[in-house]
Amino acid sequence: MARPPVPISMAKGHRTIAEKKARMRNEADLITGSALQEWPEVYRNKIAHTRFVKTKNLLASIGKDDAMMEPVINRYCLILAECYECEVEDKRLHDMAEKLEEREVDMDFTDYIKSAIAITKAIGANQSGLQTKRKMLLDIEKESGMTLMSQLKTTTKKTKVEKDDSGAMFG
Repeated sequence: MARPPVPISMAKGHRTIAEKKARMRNEADLITGSALQEWPEVYRNKIAHTRFVKTKNLLASIGKDDAMMEPVINRYCLILAECYECEVEDKRLHDMAEKLEEREVDMDFTDYIKSAIAITKAIGANQSGLQTKRKMLLDIEKESGMTLMSQLKTTTKKTKVEKDDSGAMFG
């Protein structure tokens, strides 16, 4: 199986000057030239903001911090923050369940059962929401990776070799 293409800046091995110039030109055509911007709602959310800064720095290190990725990265950071909030809520609900078990002997049995059922339903709904958000995160991660790969795949790898009238080749 062939290896996936890499940007010319990371490519190893012999490349002609013409091939390097063509690849650099083609790679430059795939970016807007506008910087990735953080949305206000991401900035206001501490967790989302922290993840955005980290992700933006990582993308900048490979030259992919382009505005074309802006909606995906901002949405990813917001969903990640929502996952954290769901995890905090899950811990709170489990703590409530433990406290309810400690008070079981002091409570009326029907009140205990009603409370236990309500907490169990809340835990289930929270877990379901968390699982959905994690699936969304995974989908975004996969799509973002495929988008970067598709950018690289659309880059011309070889220059067209032409022959002049004398039979000499140039590229």
